[in-house]
Amino acid sequence: MTEEAAFTACRTRTLARVARPGDGDVFVFGPASLVARRAPTFEEWQALGVWLQTVEGALQWWIGDWLNLGEGLFGERASQAMDATGWQLKTLLQYRWVADRVEAHRREPRLSFFHHREVADLNPEEQTRWLARAVDGEDGAPWGVDRLRVALKAATRGDKTIWVVVEARDADDAAALVLRLEAEGRRVKVR
Repeated sequence: MTEEAAFTACRTRTLARVARPGDGDVFVFGPASLVARRAPTFEEWQALGVWLQTVEGALQWWIGDWLNLGEGLFGERASQAMDATGWQLKTLLQYRWVADRVEAHRREPRLSFFHHREVADLNPEEQTRWLARAVDGEDGAPWGVDRLRVALKAATRGDKTIWVVVEARDADDAAALVLRLEAEGRRVKVR
């Protein structure tokens, strides 16, 4: 079996085997569906909802950590797996960058991946401080991503932007640099 065939088979077969709450025979996961094999109890149905919320909040982290793990273990071969997923390169680069920049023990599960993207460019101690502020929020509610972004900008208003000129080898190299920098949340001007 070729690597591509193995990957495709793995992708379709394992969707139904994902760890899930309750009786493994109740819910079947497909690439574009969730089907109940029998009528679940309220508790099984509710537990699945909680599990789905956990998955929804963790997915970007899992993808980013998966990419960093693959890059560390397999080097250039990992990019072949990235291509096989069909995900946008810019999205994958962003997930990989944020997961690399924000260490697992600093991640705040009460905040979204996108909160963490806002602080990923900061040093680790600053990341922790800003994530804690976002959790504490205002009036008992955590800050949204936009509120965190505004607070970060207000705190760094005195900083001067520094522009760096980079010479690319060719158009493909330039495009790859732009994707990588934009995935890191950087502003890019191309001439």
